[in-house]
Amino acid sequence: MCDFEKGFKLCSCILEKPNTKKFGKSKKYKDLPQKKLGYRWYLSRFVQSVEEPVMEGIYELPSKDLGKGLNDDWILINLNLKNCFDFEYFPSEGDNLIFRSDDKYEYLSFTFTNGTWTKNHYEPFSTILKKLNEGKIEMIDG
Repeated sequence: MCDFEKGFKLCSCILEKPNTKKFGKSKKYKDLPQKKLGYRWYLSRFVQSVEEPVMEGIYELPSKDLGKGLNDDWILINLNLKNCFDFEYFPSEGDNLIFRSDDKYEYLSFTFTNGTWTKNHYEPFSTILKKLNEGKIEMIDG
């Protein structure tokens, strides 16, 4: 079974675009290899909140589970017990870490608050974040 029960590593490797199937009968798209769906992460640093929202709208709240063992409680345990990043990173107050699946609109969101990762998110229309890094989430084997 392919899941994250033994933990995960946040790999900062170059991301490929998610699998998008082309429609139509063209031979051009018929033989393209299908990419395996996976999980991705995005790390941002809090810059500032703005009093007047930059835009107005509705946004999706974070989920609690992406499947295959990636749920918010399991991720928090791993983030707070060990360094899950494959690069040198020292969290700063307000940093935001997002986990996403390639095949769903759902996401998990965590912020670094008072020296620990917590389940939390920023409202996208009134918060300015600076992207620090991104990559894919890899299973730890054995």
